[in-house]
Amino acid sequence: MQRSIRNLLAGTAVLGGLLLSSCTSYITQEQLATLQELRKQEASLKEKLANTNSEIDKIKAELKDIQAQAKDCDSKKSFVEEKLKQWPNVWGDK
Repeated sequence: MQRSIRNLLAGTAVLGGLLLSSCTSYITQEQLATLQELRKQEASLKEKLANTNSEIDKIKAELKDIQAQAKDCDSKKSFVEEKLKQWPNVWGDK
């Protein structure tokens, strides 16, 4: 029984020593520098993401315009092809 109490006390002392030596409520200068660097990287990545999303929006708008032009072009092409099928009496004046 004394042996188990001694083992329990020894284990508690070792565990307490580890907790007290490795865990503090203060941040080290190295940790602070790392945290500041990570925050800078986060801000930079957020800015890059916002810029990329803006570029995506611009490209989508350009694509929409180009698709509208292509649709208009297809419509005109269909008109011309229809008239070519009716050649030489294209305009129906004779």
